Amino acid sequence: MSALSKLKSLASHSAMIMLSRLAGAGIGFLTQILLVRLMGAHHLGLFYAASSLAAVLGVISAQGYPQIAARFAGRYRNKQDGGLLSAFTGHAVREGLICACLMAAGVTIWALAWPDADASGRYAYVIAGWMILAIVVLNILTNVAGGIREFALCYMPEGLARPILFFVLVAAVGLMGIGVTAGIAMLIFASITMSLALIVAFMLSKHMPSVRWAPVSQPAVGWRWRSEAWQLILLAIFTNFFADVGIIAVVPFLSSSDVAIFGLCLKLALLVGYFVQIGQQMVVPDMADARHSGDHHRLHRAAWRSIVVPSLITLCSMVVIYFFGPYLLAIFGPEFAGASRVLLILLAAQLVRALAGPSAHLLTLSGIQSINMGVAVTSLMVLVGSSALLAPAMGVEGAAYAVLVTYAYWIGVSAVALRWLREQPVDAFWLAVSRLRTLRPQT
Repeated sequence: MSALSKLKSLASHSAMIMLSRLAGAGIGFLTQILLVRLMGAHHLGLFYAASSLAAVLGVISAQGYPQIAARFAGRYRNKQDGGLLSAFTGHAVREGLICACLMAAGVTIWALAWPDADASGRYAYVIAGWMILAIVVLNILTNVAGGIREFALCYMPEGLARPILFFVLVAAVGLMGIGVTAGIAMLIFASITMSLALIVAFMLSKHMPSVRWAPVSQPAVGWRWRSEAWQLILLAIFTNFFADVGIIAVVPFLSSSDVAIFGLCLKLALLVGYFVQIGQQMVVPDMADARHSGDHHRLHRAAWRSIVVPSLITLCSMVVIYFFGPYLLAIFGPEFAGASRVLLILLAAQLVRALAGPSAHLLTLSGIQSINMGVAVTSLMVLVGSSALLAPAMGVEGAAYAVLVTYAYWIGVSAVALRWLREQPVDAFWLAVSRLRTLRPQT
């Protein structure tokens, strides 16, 4: 394949990924409206809590293997080493499922023994516990698919197929006149996830050697996989499942209805934050090249590109919510109409993230993952601690302020770490200062 053909292929894959994510986000927004209408705030709060618990425990059970799967699978594919590719896949799935079974049993025992819980809540958590197995398999296999360049299998199942199927099935249940409780919603969600995991496993088997389930014959290789994966568990939770962690952190301190209000506003804010994420991810290749060549001007230009448009989108969203928030949130139901201030606070957190530029990505490019890990771990601690401090005192607004405090801490510590590493600052403040210095007349 020529260089031009490779470039066209990469562009088409990037466009496919971008369109699928945008479509999935749009369907997700419609699904939130549908869920509120069919479930009400109480059951929606239970569903948010149960599904978030499953997502976070699924990441823990996968033990970081999804985060290293693309790298090792890609390496073994390039070396045409099918034996190690099949051994790695079997090793990751086997260890993930063992941990997932233990997690599922623990969640089931806790849910059944939970005092004063209604039946729907118990069922929702029990289903969420056993859904962890499907989450582990799906997360690992989709990342293996990405490593061997089967991008449709990597991005489509979770990015597009699951949102569409969930929306359609929930709507169908509603049209049949069946009351959608938290338990029923979790059953639908878990069934879709399990089905997609089986489909991905079947489709992936056509593109790689048969998975080797026996323990790897070289213990040192297995230990390398394990040690590298474990280092990324908490980083993956913070960077990829922030909304789920945020919801879990406030569940002990808020009623189910308040959890629903907070969860909905957080998901809406992160839809706006998605444009921030895209803007920052798109400049990472340019940043990497500029950093490698020592071209500070190119690095600054790339950083500005990641800041300007996402910041404007976030500011416009804040203006719209400030003036029309109660009317727009009333679409979801009367209990959400008064949450515009909560949504504004969460959008302010996204504005902080946008103005910070690609600082976290540059920290990753520095190659010192221990610092990145430390920032993520302490940020999780700040989120849990500030939620425990602010949510009981201030309710849903306190939970929103906890998110804002966490983002401010994350960005601030990342900026300090970059300065300590003698990396170029890429947040809006330092970029503006650097620009003013270049414009200042020389004396």
